[in-house]
Amino acid sequence: MKYFSLTLFVSLLLTGCPESREKPLQGQVEFDEIDLASRLSSRVKEVKVELGDRVSADQVLVILDDDLIAIRNERAQATLEQASLQKKMTDDATRKEELSQLAAAEAMARSQWDFARQSLKRAGILFEKDAIARQQWEEIIAKEKGARAQYEMAKARWEAGRNGARDEQKAIAAANLVQAETGLAEVSAYHKDLQLSAAAEGTVHAIHARPGELVPQGFPLVTLLDQKHPRLSFYVTEDRLALFRQGETYTAVIPALQDMALKVELVRIQVLPAVLTQVVTEDRAARDIRSFELTFKPLDAAVPLQPGMSAVLVPGERK
Repeated sequence: MKYFSLTLFVSLLLTGCPESREKPLQGQVEFDEIDLASRLSSRVKEVKVELGDRVSADQVLVILDDDLIAIRNERAQATLEQASLQKKMTDDATRKEELSQLAAAEAMARSQWDFARQSLKRAGILFEKDAIARQQWEEIIAKEKGARAQYEMAKARWEAGRNGARDEQKAIAAANLVQAETGLAEVSAYHKDLQLSAAAEGTVHAIHARPGELVPQGFPLVTLLDQKHPRLSFYVTEDRLALFRQGETYTAVIPALQDMALKVELVRIQVLPAVLTQVVTEDRAARDIRSFELTFKPLDAAVPLQPGMSAVLVPGERK
């Protein structure tokens, strides 16, 4: 690794290089933070790590109390039993009381239709002899049709009752059973969350709760720092953006590491919100200058970078 004075490095770039060289940029080292949170509200039972600990993937960091899970499990079990009984009742045949009512309604409708047919037959004979008016004859025909429709409807209901519950009722009962089974499975999944494990390798950066504290759902209990993937962030106005090209390699200096020179690759150029970063030019009517964030990835993973370390980068110094 190459070491040299930061003052000398910057002086050479500013005085010994062409005037077209730009002044160095000031930036900092950053890391991604990973918050470890619970999917349920519970009380912290044990915190198994301390600040600065290096943890591996799937390592248990926090253990939560299981009182609420036990209550939810009992409720889910009761709901499942109720849904199972409801589905069994629906799948069974219609109750005897309901069948009796449907049978009586079918018999009454059949009787009324029989009477309407007999009336239609007698009225037909009288109409052929011109003994009744056409209007009266047509009314008797309409009544017979109505009685027949009522009988067919009552018969269909009675047959459906003999065959058991309607398809819609069976579908509803089946859906309720699936919902109850899903609820029980959800509680089982929550039970796994009583032991919160690291999603990836990292360093314990912050601990937000201690044993005995009650934490709400989604509250971050531990924050991990992903030190395996550092990045350097710099900010430039768009009038200097042409000095950088994504994918190319540059040299950055880390003052905290004795002015260590570090090769970095430009991996992202992202515009910043205009309301926060616009710079008003002299010619206001022409345009305002936007600002951009430049993200660089160190090419040497062995460098002991820490979050917040300052960094210096000179535009145009490509490697």
